[in-house]
Amino acid sequence: MGVRRVLTGLAVPGVLLLLAAGCTSDGGKSVSAAPIRIGFIADMSGNQKGIGRSMRDGLDLYLKLHGGRLGGRRVQVVQRDAGDDPTSTKAAKAEQSLLNQRDLLAITGISDVRTVLAMQKPVTERKLPLVSTLACTDQVPDLTYLWCASNLTSDPPEALGAYVAKHAGGRVYVLGTDLGPAKGDTTQTFVRTFKAAGGKLANPDGQPTYAPYSDKASYRSYLTEAQQNGAKAIYVWATGMQAVQFVKEYQKLDLKSQGIKVYASGPLTCCDLLQVEGSAALGIYSSLDYTPTLDNDANREFVVAYQHAYGTAPNEPAAYGYSAASILDQAISSVTADGRALTGKAVNTAIANLGIQNDPRGSWQFSKKHAPVQKFYLRQVRMDGSVLSNVLVNELPTIGE
Repeated sequence: MGVRRVLTGLAVPGVLLLLAAGCTSDGGKSVSAAPIRIGFIADMSGNQKGIGRSMRDGLDLYLKLHGGRLGGRRVQVVQRDAGDDPTSTKAAKAEQSLLNQRDLLAITGISDVRTVLAMQKPVTERKLPLVSTLACTDQVPDLTYLWCASNLTSDPPEALGAYVAKHAGGRVYVLGTDLGPAKGDTTQTFVRTFKAAGGKLANPDGQPTYAPYSDKASYRSYLTEAQQNGAKAIYVWATGMQAVQFVKEYQKLDLKSQGIKVYASGPLTCCDLLQVEGSAALGIYSSLDYTPTLDNDANREFVVAYQHAYGTAPNEPAAYGYSAASILDQAISSVTADGRALTGKAVNTAIANLGIQNDPRGSWQFSKKHAPVQKFYLRQVRMDGSVLSNVLVNELPTIGE
């Protein structure tokens, strides 16, 4: 089922009324006049600005559907632009500027795992819950105040490894991106599950290969090496302009016609990148926990509401931004319903006890690693009418249990 078919013929008048008039999440009861302040930080101007803006759109849509409130309290979002390089001075200044806002109740957003690593210590010291919308890792010393609204970077490759071992048809060339401590999440996890299922690597030394984290990185030499070593498929982790570069060079070398498939974690063909990659991405497989074609009531309502608000179907970061807002809404509601003081520590405790309901991905709960326990899906880039889309083609394992 493609995106266009999901959107066609759905009548959800309640959603459209909410968009027009707004509603409150407290059932219409009187609420405190003092707004709460939620921080949001992401790349809003660099190479991954489309991802950052989609996350913010998902957050804004949730607020619009709930009368601008979380837990019955009016919300002010304090936004900072971290740019596309989390190691830059710009990113450091944005992080510090947000943390200097002393009256924040929580922080969300985040486009890069390294931003999570940089902010973990200060948010823990402040007892300020950070609900990461997209970039999540358990490679930190203390997860107490870190929560993941999407998936750990290790989850999509873990879900994919056994499937590729069974269906690749031979040895697989594994190509990651050097993300420092997080490269184990994105690449070594795939290798572990792939080998456990009997898979064999086509890399010359039997170890995964890593491309540098750089928008100027060329993939031609890696793709040529995979071809020369007899790879039947390539597993790759890349995002941003690196993902576009990989897909374009894969097409130029005509590896698809030679029967060399590409399997990837979701970021390779995510979001607005897919439209930039164009037809070169056709046929590429990816593993992720969301696609707009998921068949459940909450997702259908979300897709209709998002299309009504923004004129397009939602992508993955938009769905995660929506989920992050829902997590905070339910946690704040729990704190106020119990008559407790509304503090970051209290909200954090409430998040730990949540079971998430009515999410576009279905109902789920947090694992011990503070990430969703959820099912993953194999998607393939196909034409859905005149639109490129990651279409669900198979179910993969539930990860996080």
